[in-house]
Amino acid sequence: MGRDRGAASIYAVVAMAALLLITGVVGSAIELARAQHQAAAAADLAALAGAGAARGGFEPCVAASRIAQANAARLTSCDVSQGVVEVRVEVRSPPLWGKTWTIPGRARAGPAASVAYSVIRVASTGNAFARRGPGG
Repeated sequence: MGRDRGAASIYAVVAMAALLLITGVVGSAIELARAQHQAAAAADLAALAGAGAARGGFEPCVAASRIAQANAARLTSCDVSQGVVEVRVEVRSPPLWGKTWTIPGRARAGPAASVAYSVIRVASTGNAFARRGPGG
């Protein structure tokens, strides 16, 4: 019995350290997921703002940049083609484990008539992809 005295205290300290480590890892993963959702939302809103600006006769990339900045993101690219605006943004994560991560986001928006719809058919021979426009 003398050799085992205090062993429970050591096990308790090791278990507590493991729980703290797991809590830190889970917390970091949650922060990265939050940053990823923020990047996706900023990209969506920037693309919608750009498409709305293009439809109203304004500069779409300027509107997209302003909305991205308002959502704590940086617009890294903005392409406009036939009223469709495609944007890419970046969001910086809070420092995690001594490093700051850059999280990308991408979105596309435009008038419904200019966006092609994809229809996936499964044939007996495998997958076939067919593209068709609105209404057809």
